Amino acid sequence: MGSGYRDFTAGAVLTADQVDGYLMRQSVMTFADASARDTALSGVLDEGMHAYLEDTDLLTFYTGSAWRATRGYGVFQHDGSAVPNNTSTALTLTAVNDPSPWLSGGNAVPTLNGWYQIAAACIWPTTASNRFLMAIRKNGTDIVTGISNVDGPSAGSPTNQISTSVFLNGSTDAIDCRVLHVVGSDQTPDVLITLTYLGQ
Repeated sequence: MGSGYRDFTAGAVLTADQVDGYLMRQSVMTFADASARDTALSGVLDEGMHAYLEDTDLLTFYTGSAWRATRGYGVFQHDGSAVPNNTSTALTLTAVNDPSPWLSGGNAVPTLNGWYQIAAACIWPTTASNRFLMAIRKNGTDIVTGISNVDGPSAGSPTNQISTSVFLNGSTDAIDCRVLHVVGSDQTPDVLITLTYLGQ
């Protein structure tokens, strides 16, 4: 186990066990990826160890039974394709900041098992009186929706802002956005969605 802290005095002998306990096992080590970390540390795992992974830019720690990420954060946006009138449309996402990467097939598919805070915002390029809907979806099913009702041009561009917390399995669970409008013609909204890993 980790040795904690020791104040070495001048002339004290530094043993190999002390180097391992006070320095190596309590440092933040850097590895190319999780596989390299697991190979290097398989015989010396100790609860509280920290390791930085270069491929995902994530800081991980060892719980005593498994490695966990301290935090993951992804930002995605709509790819800019037009949304047809009166048609529920699943948006194709592109990456703004993609940690692992999480982007897969136009969806965000996080690679960390646990809870996420998800927030999405949509600005529609019109001031027409109308109704605008946006939903955050998990595996194609709405988990939270938001509706804007706009009464006229004086209201400015309509917006949707929604957020929720959801558990994702870190392998197959996919997040995307669905939008709907009835303006009467195709619209291309600005959409931004963020996923913040909260832990297990």
